Amino acid sequence: MLPEEIKKSNNLGTAKFILLNIFTLNIFFAYRISVMNDLIHSFSGERIASDRFKYIMFVCVAFYILFLGSNLGTGADDDSVVSLLCSIAFSGMAIYWAFQAKTKIELYCLKELGFPYKMNGFYTFLFNAFYINYCLNDIQNESIKHEYLKKS
Repeated sequence: MLPEEIKKSNNLGTAKFILLNIFTLNIFFAYRISVMNDLIHSFSGERIASDRFKYIMFVCVAFYILFLGSNLGTGADDDSVVSLLCSIAFSGMAIYWAFQAKTKIELYCLKELGFPYKMNGFYTFLFNAFYINYCLNDIQNESIKHEYLKKS
């Protein structure tokens, strides 16, 4: 798959991704991880996460929203603890997925496109799926830069 096709298949800017994530309380975040997982599988040939992983992420988000909503309504401390635990589990899964995606993208760029695409580990940890989305959109620009530098 060419870098232009990757950007076209990703089809979502990072700013829109952030806004949709805020408005949907992480539901779109989990969905986007699922979409990017399939996209990375299509160009790298390797799966990052199984379907079970994606379903568990959706369940964590659902319980997070459920207990967050009941905590706002009743003010019960038990619900806030469960909501926090679901949030931590989801965040951990997203960070794990982001580092796996980072590795696959870097290997794809090195093997298939012929240039080392270095992604920042700190940004991967801090912004996880947002940063992966940005990098998927940026592969085309990095490929153009590499071709230009190779010609000169």
